Amino acid sequence: MSKHLTEWDIQVLLDGNLPAAVARVFREHLQQCNPCRKQFEQYTQVYQALNTEPESLPENFTDRVVSALHLESPKKDSFFNKEILLTGIFALLGLGISLYFTGVDFLLSFFRNMKLPHLNVEFTALKQILGLWNALHLDLPVVLAGIVLLILVAVADSVIFQRH
Repeated sequence: MSKHLTEWDIQVLLDGNLPAAVARVFREHLQQCNPCRKQFEQYTQVYQALNTEPESLPENFTDRVVSALHLESPKKDSFFNKEILLTGIFALLGLGISLYFTGVDFLLSFFRNMKLPHLNVEFTALKQILGLWNALHLDLPVVLAGIVLLILVAVADSVIFQRH
């Protein structure tokens, strides 16, 4: 048997269509495994509801069965989006730090020396941005520290917000 009972295993157990030895193993597993026991209890509720309903089903049958299950709504998994965002932020931060230590001229010469015919890129826009940066006389380590601080505050805020 795998780590958990499948839906099929639970339904066959509830139907009573298992050999006694297999049913005993399944019931022992249900005593030890909370997720399987919850799923078994939900199926038991469905089976009981199906057995108590008349053959002609009323209009609100589905609503009554679903509300009797007391299903927990699945939480939205927003970590995937945050993971992509944080990966992008740290990639840009890493690029900025490496540019600070290696210099922009190194990056420009690297791309020029690649000699890829389909990569015919003009670096004038990048040079203009760097010219503006130099004209502002900003201290790059201070700016990077500020960005890191903002990222840490955003992550802390997200963690606190998820707990409430």
